[in-house]
Amino acid sequence: MKLFGFEIKRAKIEEQKSNKLIANLLWSWAYGSNLQPEDNFEAFMQAYRGWVYVASSKNAQSAASVPLRLYVGKPSDIQIKSHPTKKITREKDAYLRANPVLSSLPQVRKAYEIEEVTDHPLLTMLRNVNSFMNYFSLFELTNLYQEICGNAYWYVIEDRLGIPREIWPIPPQNVRIVPDRAKFIKSYKYIRGFDEIEFDESQVIHFKFPSPTSMYYGKAPLAAVTDSYNISQNINRYENFVFGNMGRVEGAFETEQELSQWEFDRLKEEIKQTFQGVENVGKSPLLEKGVKYKPYGLAPRDLAFLHGRKAVKEEIVNAYGQSLGLYDKDATRANAEVASFTFMRDTIKPRLIRTEEKQPLQRLLL
Repeated sequence: MKLFGFEIKRAKIEEQKSNKLIANLLWSWAYGSNLQPEDNFEAFMQAYRGWVYVASSKNAQSAASVPLRLYVGKPSDIQIKSHPTKKITREKDAYLRANPVLSSLPQVRKAYEIEEVTDHPLLTMLRNVNSFMNYFSLFELTNLYQEICGNAYWYVIEDRLGIPREIWPIPPQNVRIVPDRAKFIKSYKYIRGFDEIEFDESQVIHFKFPSPTSMYYGKAPLAAVTDSYNISQNINRYENFVFGNMGRVEGAFETEQELSQWEFDRLKEEIKQTFQGVENVGKSPLLEKGVKYKPYGLAPRDLAFLHGRKAVKEEIVNAYGQSLGLYDKDATRANAEVASFTFMRDTIKPRLIRTEEKQPLQRLLL
């Protein structure tokens, strides 16, 4: 076709080739519908107690204590006027340039100088993420959701100009992913009872721990120690019943005489009133009819519980990347510092890198 004497050729638009892997990750009937997770996130949330509470909260608070910072790469020594910045140390500059992810970015690779941005709409929003939450509470809850369920979701609210204004964390136990053959994820659904809210994939930022069994949902440390957690709960339940039964009846009442049903019930009630309940520990009953008390020793299963409780504790904290040295009240200062340094290096740092490299976070800068 000619226009004003010039030959105009219509550009041939090539359709984007579909990703065969994405289109075959699931059974054909699973696409477009709510994808059920492998783990019971509702049960995981109920497990937020005991050593699971201690270990997961420590990780979440430690990760939230390290603030996200915003930097800009200057192509020359010209002062940037769009946003206030400040100089950074040589050590910080070298660290940023040596970062394997940041060093590949053109704005870092070609930067004459890197400076920290001190005032930006993103920083303002993170300080007051919504009317009820600040930076620390948002990131603490985000990390806590990942520690317990392996997944955390942000619902990003934009204004009419498409600028992000608020962030709301979504309880992961109520979220279901809707997979898509072409886009990988079509949407996220928040389901509570009969209520259902669907969010477009672009409205949600999904943080997750890696999972070898699912490309869609993350795997929490708690999933690796569910057996240990159940053992811990059974130990607690057993000891609660023991304390409800006088703290434990470490013996039996015997008699060589035959008792009538009335006498048996009366003696049973007397023993119950005297022995049952923690407040009755140490009391002695006055019995008749030749009833004698025969004490027993500590049962082998009780001894096993004493050792089992420590083993369960160690297994849970290890699954969360911690050691018992972090909780040893008798540890020396040197040992405590080594345990803390190892914890921050091997456990918290990888979590921070995972958050830092989350690509959807970059769109908040636009």
